Amino acid sequence: MLKYHFVRIFTYRAERIIILVTCFLLFLDFILITLKNVPVDHGAFAFTAMVGLAITGIGVAYRTSRRDGKIALMLIATGLFVEFTLVASTFNYLLLPLPWGANEAWFAQMDEWIGFHWPSYVAWIVSIPYARNLLLAIYVSSLPQLVAMILTLGIGGHARSLHLFLLTGVFGSLMSIAIWSVVPSVGAAAHYILPEELSKAAALLVDNSYALKVTDLIAEGAFYISPREALGLIGFPSFHMVMACMAVWFSYGHRWLFLPLLLINLLMIPAILFHGGHHVMDVIGGVVVFGLCLAASIHILRYADHSSHSCDITSAHL
Repeated sequence: MLKYHFVRIFTYRAERIIILVTCFLLFLDFILITLKNVPVDHGAFAFTAMVGLAITGIGVAYRTSRRDGKIALMLIATGLFVEFTLVASTFNYLLLPLPWGANEAWFAQMDEWIGFHWPSYVAWIVSIPYARNLLLAIYVSSLPQLVAMILTLGIGGHARSLHLFLLTGVFGSLMSIAIWSVVPSVGAAAHYILPEELSKAAALLVDNSYALKVTDLIAEGAFYISPREALGLIGFPSFHMVMACMAVWFSYGHRWLFLPLLLINLLMIPAILFHGGHHVMDVIGGVVVFGLCLAASIHILRYADHSSHSCDITSAHL
């Protein structure tokens, strides 16, 4: 009976997959918090979780009352996105410390092989009028872009594209965490110390002091976990690049949105290298992760469709 109501409310398989993945990560979070005895900001976590649940609940109310399927689609997707992001980011923190630590030398060497020197790049960007501020605006636009895509696909009733978008993001996040936990890195900002004058002029979001905080977390672990104070941990692969690819790919076909997002996310590459303090390999890794997770999501939805079709045929024969 419970399964029947669950399937009746969350009618799309992608929604059910995301809920199951989120619940599994939440279970792992509780286990790790208990085993490691890490203090957490219960109030902040509860507030964010309640926001996600409230948005999902309103969407469910719209769906079950048959008032507006498109709004329901958009709200449920938004709520699930909030909940997954909360438990996944917490899980990432709970994997710390990593006994093998961060190793930036290999990534810096790869940069040198292709002729990229991060301090020289930072100095070049600083020398271009308004480039620093433009790249800052570009860099912080990643999350608003994802929200814009959820709204566009949801309100437009593009359920298939919306769920493919969400699954790609979920799998991309999980793959990024998995790769980073095996090959941890912080980025070029952890490898190089910029001259004081250049550092002040650049005013990077991820500078050497930020990178050193992440390096310490990797080595020592988190002594307190709060969504209010969460740092971006992953250097390789760049999840900012995964999100940029998602925005461009899924906006294709929406001309009023595609061209602006294409331009913005072409500029996202230099923004990631500059304000994100990343290596070039981080950007390349983000593109690869996006491609693999998109392909996996397409395959999973096709399999789900085939399985559903087979069940329908069997039911008809019965």
